[in-house]
Amino acid sequence: MRIVAPLDGSTAAAFCDNKVTNSRYTVWNFLFLNFYEQFRRPVNFYFLLVASLKFISIVAPVNPLSTLLPLALTFSLTAIKAARDDIKRHKQDAIYNKKERKVLNREAMTWETRTNRSIRVGDVILLREGEDIPCDVVVLAATNPIVYIRTDNLDGELDLKPRDVVAPQLSSDHRGGDDVPNAIAHQLLSVDDSCASIVGKLGQMRVTCSDPSPMINCFDGVAEFFFSRSPAAETVAANNSAPMRVSLSENNILPQSCVLKNTKTAICLAVYTGEDTKCCLNKRNPKVKWAQIDRDISKYAIFVFIFQISCGFLFGAVGYLMNKNVEKTYWYLPMTTGEDGLAFGIYTLRFFLLTTVFIPISFKFVTDMSKYYFALVIENDVAMHHDGEWCNVRNSSIVEDLGQVDYVLSDKTGTLTQNVMEFLFATINGERKCLAPVEAEEVQVSCGEHVLHFGRVLSLCNTVEVVYDDVSQEMTQSGLSTGCGAVGTMRYQAASPDEVALCNGCEKLNVRLVARDATTAAVEVNGIKEEWFVHYVFAFASEFKTMGVIVEEKSTNAIYYFVKGADDRILEMALDENSSTGGPQWGKGERMSSKAAILAEVEHYAVFGLRTLLVAEKRLTRNELDEFLEKVREAELSMNNRKEEIYKLRLEMENSVTILGVTAIEDKLQDHVPETIRSFLQAGIKVWMLTGDKVQTAEQIALTCSLCSPGDCVLRVLADKLDAFESWEGYMESLLQFSKGVMMDVQYGDAGFPTGSSSDPAVGEKVCAMGMMQKRNGSVTTETNESADVNPLSTGSSYVLVIEGGQVLERILTTPSLLKLLTELSENCASVICARTTPKQKAAVTRLVRSRGFITLAVGDGGNDVAMIQEAQVGVGITGREGKQAARAADFSISRFSDLRSLVFVHGQLAYNRTAFVIKYSFYKSVLIGIIQLVHNIFHTHYSGGSFWDGFGLTLWNGLYSLPQTMLYCLDRKVPRRVLEQTPALYKVTRSGVDLGVCQFFGSFIFRGVFQSILAYFLVLSVHGTGFASPNDAGQSAKDVAFTLTYAILILLQVVTVLMESHTVTALNAIFIFGMPVVYVAANMIYSSLESFYYYGVWKKTTDIVSFLTCIAVVSALVVPVLGVLTLIKIWRPDPRDVMRSAELRRQANDPLAVEKRASVSRLSRCLWCVPEEPSTYVTVVLADDELTIRNANSV
Repeated sequence: MRIVAPLDGSTAAAFCDNKVTNSRYTVWNFLFLNFYEQFRRPVNFYFLLVASLKFISIVAPVNPLSTLLPLALTFSLTAIKAARDDIKRHKQDAIYNKKERKVLNREAMTWETRTNRSIRVGDVILLREGEDIPCDVVVLAATNPIVYIRTDNLDGELDLKPRDVVAPQLSSDHRGGDDVPNAIAHQLLSVDDSCASIVGKLGQMRVTCSDPSPMINCFDGVAEFFFSRSPAAETVAANNSAPMRVSLSENNILPQSCVLKNTKTAICLAVYTGEDTKCCLNKRNPKVKWAQIDRDISKYAIFVFIFQISCGFLFGAVGYLMNKNVEKTYWYLPMTTGEDGLAFGIYTLRFFLLTTVFIPISFKFVTDMSKYYFALVIENDVAMHHDGEWCNVRNSSIVEDLGQVDYVLSDKTGTLTQNVMEFLFATINGERKCLAPVEAEEVQVSCGEHVLHFGRVLSLCNTVEVVYDDVSQEMTQSGLSTGCGAVGTMRYQAASPDEVALCNGCEKLNVRLVARDATTAAVEVNGIKEEWFVHYVFAFASEFKTMGVIVEEKSTNAIYYFVKGADDRILEMALDENSSTGGPQWGKGERMSSKAAILAEVEHYAVFGLRTLLVAEKRLTRNELDEFLEKVREAELSMNNRKEEIYKLRLEMENSVTILGVTAIEDKLQDHVPETIRSFLQAGIKVWMLTGDKVQTAEQIALTCSLCSPGDCVLRVLADKLDAFESWEGYMESLLQFSKGVMMDVQYGDAGFPTGSSSDPAVGEKVCAMGMMQKRNGSVTTETNESADVNPLSTGSSYVLVIEGGQVLERILTTPSLLKLLTELSENCASVICARTTPKQKAAVTRLVRSRGFITLAVGDGGNDVAMIQEAQVGVGITGREGKQAARAADFSISRFSDLRSLVFVHGQLAYNRTAFVIKYSFYKSVLIGIIQLVHNIFHTHYSGGSFWDGFGLTLWNGLYSLPQTMLYCLDRKVPRRVLEQTPALYKVTRSGVDLGVCQFFGSFIFRGVFQSILAYFLVLSVHGTGFASPNDAGQSAKDVAFTLTYAILILLQVVTVLMESHTVTALNAIFIFGMPVVYVAANMIYSSLESFYYYGVWKKTTDIVSFLTCIAVVSALVVPVLGVLTLIKIWRPDPRDVMRSAELRRQANDPLAVEKRASVSRLSRCLWCVPEEPSTYVTVVLADDELTIRNANSV
């Protein structure tokens, strides 16, 4: 609990200052902390250990610089990147912390300028419109009775949110008539008060609030005012007088980083500062996600490491046994003093260090840089650019996972649909009303008294704000008078688009909400103004699934509780049919007294894919209202169990309501959603829809968006079906057997509906839960499916599983036996629909799928999807009308669901293919140079642990000589974009992980490297001989000539290998591929010309015709067998991607337009049969030429 006394020094000293720190390092701890973070990674620690061991001369076979220099380079580049990013954060922190504010000085009785960082708890701050809020504050006075804030910096939502001023309530009588029937709030302060007056008044109050909490919509507090309750009194009350207490809630708190809007001036009290603010408490390091390809390579790296350890012990043991008495045979090779007892360890470490090159020190750096490039390409893809929004990559480390997605779990509203609501139909007292325009003409709705009352309830039962765009600030401050005669364009604004749609639709019922503030509202009914008092608002809560208000009509003093919400919840609250007598006092039509009739209406709208709500009311007496307000005030003033007490009061209020009618709202699908989902299904990706809508609506949307087809068999797990069966396990077991095709004796009626089985009465009775999806009376436009009448047990039909959320899904998720059955059942279904799910259940379902080893992609657009998005391996957020909460929590953010096609089929596949090759090639080239070390020791060094290569060559091998062309492979394109977009089935190849499978990694690259390195070594020695001692060269070893020639052969081999494995050779690739031998020659000429190095003169002895012909012959001998094997493999088992690439090449050869595009391709690319890139087939908008130049999709 926190007690805040305004302008009190002891309060300020008790809590932290307002300094904001987002940076991670300082000048003093950067090196230590950054290196510590890097060395925490096992692979980096491994390289550090290797570099350290190489400084022990007795065990080091090569110069320690061969490892230390590449390690230092890699670490330095990583540290520079981290420092650059942190410098940006330091600058942002400095700008924020040094920003000046107006803060009240108690001693000087004036407003003084202070920086953000110097603000403390209890300080009084003067804010102007448009200023961001420096810390968490409550408003003590403002130019408006309600202040507005924009919270997009906090939660991404652009809609303005109202906040109440903390003020004492000076009248608490509840009389009718013209008086406001609830407590009148009176501001303690005024923005026009002098500083001395403000200081004096603030001495009369104290704020008690809860401890800091990261929950944005959580704030409990009480403001105490120590003065008489008389409006005229301003003297401090006597010590024995109880203070006036006012409840504070989330409607009073203004969080840090929000922006003050529509309020000229506000005087605020700081309650949380610095690290205690909600903004800072919500700062947490994002969940670390590793791509599946990183996990695979970690397994391979562990295998290689075990091989290194094994080689160290095996070769060390052999070397020790063969050389322990070597001084007796060779008197000139005496054992060094002190090595007698350490010989085995020395030999073991030598061979371990010789094989450390097997794990390339550069591959992690190369893959990280490739991922960074992939992220840039994704963010600049014009196919994912809509309305000024580009795709945003927040986690580039998992780009490859986009190419291996097994499951897509999607929200519905705002994700598959546009979240643009239109109020189309209403059923009022049993009579359907169509509000939708017919042939662009507005409909005329007959509005009897019951219809008007229905519109009145909808207009008042919401949290909509009425905004007049063309009215001056002074006029809008006049409250209700503005809405009833002011000239201006009126619009509604609310956090939920449903409420805006309902208010707009009510205008067709001749009811119009014209003004609203915290305690009053005004509606026009048939052009006549009605004023209402708002006593209490029950905000929408997911656990209640309702929203309600207690209001009172000013002229008649009629008091009502209006409520709207989900049909299942409202039906629970409704009066029993037997006890329901009489109808609403407003209309003469028949009441909708039958719950069965209500459910029939709800289902009727649901099969059209419409969102439905039930609307109800309850009449209250004055005593009931007074009793409720007293209880709720007592609960709100409590600092213990406040929410629980209010929860109980809400339950008491939500009963015995009378249902007035049903609303039906349309939320249209986004463009290209059906095509996108069909592409996923063709690619072998299973799609699950997780929505909070009712089952019927979810099923119809699934049919509309091609998640299922009219010929699919639907297996439903619903509450009524489960309860009617003997056991839940038995029912789900019957569905499982049905999906496996076991129940072949099930009878089928018309259109493929199962009608039962005489041999299995239990299943036969309950199999009615499994129906065929059919076209609903023209409600959707879809292609006819000729297999609709086919037995769904046949292999030509798919199964769709529909699960009811809430208690049903909760029980399944918490019961192991049911969970196992659900898992098996879902595996037999092409798609799964989970309706009535809560945000927690969405995350639980995602966790369930992920736990089975599948790669999941979760996509959503609202705050209720954040948990699901963070739980999945790949989280995708859609920037929509519900704000940017999901986009901020996601790994990738897009603006449309259809952008997933480009993200998954194009960028995902290309990224996985490129990274897989980079990893395979990195290990391959390391094996090439490492195996020779072992072969050299086996045949020519008596297992002494000597190195065939010199330190200079080892240092440059994984750096200068091979790093550039490896990194630039990220420009390669195995399959053209056009083919990837139009052939989703190719995704199955990438999703299977074949590019980095065991056969590819070990068979095509590791074993190839072993074969080529051994063959190169012996072919070179067959030419130059094995006598490494050269008596004619005064100490110059002939081994250096052999090493130089072998090294040159491996350099040329890399040129040929990269060309063989490349599919697109750009000019940049060509420069580094063909330029690398030139660089090698130049480096060796310089190295060999320096007399201070032992390599002096070696290069001159190597450059003769024999060496040149040897290089050509050996490279040919190394390449031809590999090329032959690869050709046979392609003939025997062709890669579908190569087949499609060849087909695209033939298409372009016969396409006159493609010939012109091909002219822009380099001559080298034409020689290599590279397919030129074409614009995305997803792009429907032609961009300007200059914009295409800047952001070119062809860069992939």
